[in-house]
Amino acid sequence: MRSKDIIDYAMNENDPLCMKVVTKFTEVLGVECGNFALLTLPYAGIYLLGGVVNGIEKYLKSKEGSQVLMTAICNKGRLKEFCQKSFPVFIINSGIEVGIRGAIEKAKREVMKKN
Repeated sequence: MRSKDIIDYAMNENDPLCMKVVTKFTEVLGVECGNFALLTLPYAGIYLLGGVVNGIEKYLKSKEGSQVLMTAICNKGRLKEFCQKSFPVFIINSGIEVGIRGAIEKAKREVMKKN
């Protein structure tokens, strides 16, 4: 079974085992985002995007899913409150072409440097 199938069964068929996989993935994603946030201090926010995030977006935006994600991100011992207050989390719509927009912005900045 491919990850796409697992996500599909979890999101569309409410398969309990597949939902456990999605929940565990959300926990792991949250833990790693929280670890990386403490290393890089992204005060402007943590931005989630990509294939799997888009596939489980409905779950991530649900009360249960957002609680699982935020608990995992902020479960950093005495830094819990700091994480909760400092790092907002955003889910980027799959229709936004982040890579292309980033390349355009970089090109504009390079042109401005030369002028």
